[in-house]
Amino acid sequence: MPSEKIIVTDEDTKLSVANGYVRKFEKGSDEAEKEHANRPRQLTNVTYVEFSSRADDMKAGLIDTFLNVELVDSNIYMARHLLKGRQSLPAVYGGQVIGQALAAAAATVDDSYKPHSLHSYFIQTGSVYKPILYMIDRVSDRRSFCTRVVKAIQDGQAIFTCQVSFHKDEPDAIVHQHEMPVVTPPEELRDFRDIIEDSLRDDKVTVAMKAMLKAKLKEVPPAFDRVFEFRPVDRGMYYEDSGEENVQPRTSMWLRAKENIGDDPRLHQCVAAYISDCTMLETAIKPHSMYVHKFLLCIYDLFIHLLYINDFTFSYILLYLLNLLTCCSTVTFSKRSCLSCFVTNFSQQYLTRKKAVR
Repeated sequence: MPSEKIIVTDEDTKLSVANGYVRKFEKGSDEAEKEHANRPRQLTNVTYVEFSSRADDMKAGLIDTFLNVELVDSNIYMARHLLKGRQSLPAVYGGQVIGQALAAAAATVDDSYKPHSLHSYFIQTGSVYKPILYMIDRVSDRRSFCTRVVKAIQDGQAIFTCQVSFHKDEPDAIVHQHEMPVVTPPEELRDFRDIIEDSLRDDKVTVAMKAMLKAKLKEVPPAFDRVFEFRPVDRGMYYEDSGEENVQPRTSMWLRAKENIGDDPRLHQCVAAYISDCTMLETAIKPHSMYVHKFLLCIYDLFIHLLYINDFTFSYILLYLLNLLTCCSTVTFSKRSCLSCFVTNFSQQYLTRKKAVR
């Protein structure tokens, strides 16, 4: 008989985990009632989960809330504290799912291995109102590399999957990287929220642009301001509508964490995964900014690919450079690099659809 794990997430929902598969039992279903009637009063394979609060309602820090995953069973982890990507929608923030998946995968490998590559796909939208299970497949454990496949499950359905490769530290054979671009230093720049608030008080900014900026501020979860500091180098990205058609699809910003993350480099890599799903979209639609008042965009994540090159720490402010590579056939492809000692490289693909305003 296969080993089965029952996870009770609330009064109406139970998840059965066996042989790498997840089944959902809802209250009133024949299978659920049968399972409940036949089981003993005490079962060692049943885990009851308290899910009464979400991350954006709490004052806990980045690591112990947003990236925290709990070991439920062998190779199975659960995340209970989930953050909205936008305040107006119940959808979980995609970067948090990536960061939690990486944290769960890293928990199954030796500390001497560090992630060097992560390739992920978003299958369907997750909700902040129910926990997410992360199921780990230990594909390979070798002398220099380890490979893990992670599947995120909610309500018995896969919402996300990723493959992570870990590499043991080795001495450098050759060393080379691009030169860091010359940009305005962070001490001469302001946080993005301050820039937007200045823009809202500026009589020269159009009414339409102000409406967009107000909507943006309203949608940003409070947790982002509490945990991260964003200082855009391109002030005009949040300040003025140039009305130009040939706006370059690139921008840069300085970013750091406001709290102490510690010395574990793998935690900092999880934080980099966490922020991988923010700011890239704005760069992607930048060349079309003069048309945004004429249509609404329906945008969904398709995949995110991360490469980790060098160790880094978010205790120091880091420079991010963002570029749009292409946008066609409803698919937008963007790239981001952290150029402070060139430590990370991100690629992201969006599904971008136009919906006419009625």
